[in-house]
Amino acid sequence: MPPSEQSASIEVFPGVRPLLRDLTHFIVRPTPPERQMRWGCPLLAIMAVLLVLDWALSLGIAGLLSGAQALGYEPPPYVDMDLPRPWLFFLAIVFAPIAEELMFRGWLSGRKPALLLAVTSIGGLAAIILVDLFFPSALRVTSAAAMIAIGVALLYWLTQWRDERGMVPAFKRHYALFIWLSSLLFGAVHLTNYEGALSVVDIVMVLPQTLGGLILAYTRTRLGLRAAILHHAAFNAVALLIDSII
Repeated sequence: MPPSEQSASIEVFPGVRPLLRDLTHFIVRPTPPERQMRWGCPLLAIMAVLLVLDWALSLGIAGLLSGAQALGYEPPPYVDMDLPRPWLFFLAIVFAPIAEELMFRGWLSGRKPALLLAVTSIGGLAAIILVDLFFPSALRVTSAAAMIAIGVALLYWLTQWRDERGMVPAFKRHYALFIWLSSLLFGAVHLTNYEGALSVVDIVMVLPQTLGGLILAYTRTRLGLRAAILHHAAFNAVALLIDSII
């Protein structure tokens, strides 16, 4: 396909079936796009389809869990944050989508500034967790140092995020592995939403987040980081709406 035709074709809504086929190919063998779509009606239409699919998967797994509970399965209790509703809405619709997309998928561009931010953030958080486990007396100093390092890396990324240089070659070669790992980590971190020791069976509780992480990775690579943040925020907003109605 000539470059001009390729440029035009990526800016139109491909239809639901081709979109789902492309998403399936991406999940099985993730590949970076030639380029990302520009903002407009086609991008929003694609995001709407992905959101519906995301929710369909989550509701389907919720149905399976309800069936398992009827047969005697006891899921671990959910952690009650006991926050005022405005704070809960802020955390779920603003803070979590931005913070989690930056941490788990912001670096999927494979560019040096994004990778530096990811390594600094993940390394800093890992240091805080390890120090809290083994050297709690040094936690305050470690946390301050980690937050400063993450802040500096974030400022650097913000000044360089328009950098048009391509992916780091090694990252591009192992792109599929990074997509799968980021989705698994995204699911695993949601285990902290549940109290007590978890069994292997309980991992199914975060299956919606793991599969949702793959869909968000597709959104991030095909539509861009801002689209992934909006997708994440919209999903959480619907979840809070359903919770408030029930």
